[in-house]
Amino acid sequence: MRIYIYIFALMTILATSAHAGELSAKAGAAVVLINRADNLWTGGKPQIQSIYERPKTATKILPFPILDITHIDNASGTEYFFGTSKDEPGSLTLGRGRDFDNDTYLEIYGFYSLKESGWKNPYALNRETTDIREYGAKFIFEYKALSLSYKITQTDFKNDDIGALFPELKRSGSTHAVGLSYQQMLDITYGLTPGIIYEKGVYDGKSNSYEMYEAFLGFDYMKQDISFNTKISAKISEFDKTHPLYQQSREDKTYGASAIATFMNPFGMKNYFATAGAIASKTDSNIKFFDSRSVISFCGAGYKF
Repeated sequence: MRIYIYIFALMTILATSAHAGELSAKAGAAVVLINRADNLWTGGKPQIQSIYERPKTATKILPFPILDITHIDNASGTEYFFGTSKDEPGSLTLGRGRDFDNDTYLEIYGFYSLKESGWKNPYALNRETTDIREYGAKFIFEYKALSLSYKITQTDFKNDDIGALFPELKRSGSTHAVGLSYQQMLDITYGLTPGIIYEKGVYDGKSNSYEMYEAFLGFDYMKQDISFNTKISAKISEFDKTHPLYQQSREDKTYGASAIATFMNPFGMKNYFATAGAIASKTDSNIKFFDSRSVISFCGAGYKF
C-alpha cells in the first residue's frame, strides 16, 4: 500500500508544479555483484550445519534500475525529487529540499525498500524466507559546512518464527539514527568529511535491541563531468540483553570502506552517464554466528533527459 502512496505523491508533485519550474530526469540500469558471508542474509544458502559456525560465502548477481526525477520550483527554489538513491540502496525515495539565503539547507525524504526478505528462523538448520517491509524517513539540516541529520527506519517481519519461540528475539521494530558531519573543502575540487553517528535499535525483542556508535571519514573529488567519492568507517554495536541461545550479550565491531565514481558525458556521449563502485565491510562479533564480510560491486549507465 505504501508504494502506491509514493507513486501518487510523485504524480501529484509533477502535475501541480511541472509548469512552474525546471524538470529533469536520469534513467538507466546497473548490474550488482554481491559476494557475502552472512548468516542473516537470505541470498546465501538456506542450510546451515550449526548455530555456532561462522557463515559461508555466497555470490549473487542482480540487475537494478537507476531512476532520478527532479523538479525545481522557480518561485521558491524548492527541489522535489523521486527515484533510487545511493544514500538508500535498494529503496525508492521521495522528498524535497530547499536552500535558504542564510547558508542554510533543509531536506526531508521518505523511503521504501523495493524488496526485502529475511529468515523465518535464522537459527534453524533448514531455513525458509519471509517478506520484510522496510520504510522510513530522514531529515537533514545543513548550515555552511555543518550537517545534522535524523533518520528513522521501521522494519516489519511478516512471519517471525523465532520471535514466536523466544519473545526476546522478535525482530520487528525501528532504528533511530542521529548524525553529525563537517565538510572541509581543501580546494574547489577536493573535500574531506569527518562525521559521527549514534543509532538506537528499538525492537520488540530486547536481545535484538542495541546502541551503535560510528565514526567515518569521507573524501570527495568533483571536477567538470567527474565525481569520485570514498568513505571509511568503524562502528561498534552493543546489544541490550543476553541472547537466549548463546547466553551472552552480543557485541559487534564493523569496519567498512567504499568508493563510487560517476562520469557524465563519457567518451563524448552527451547527456549519457556511467557509474561504478564497490562497498566492502567486515563484522567481528563475540558470537561467531554473527560474523560477516561483504563486497558489493556495481556498474551502470543511463541517460539524462
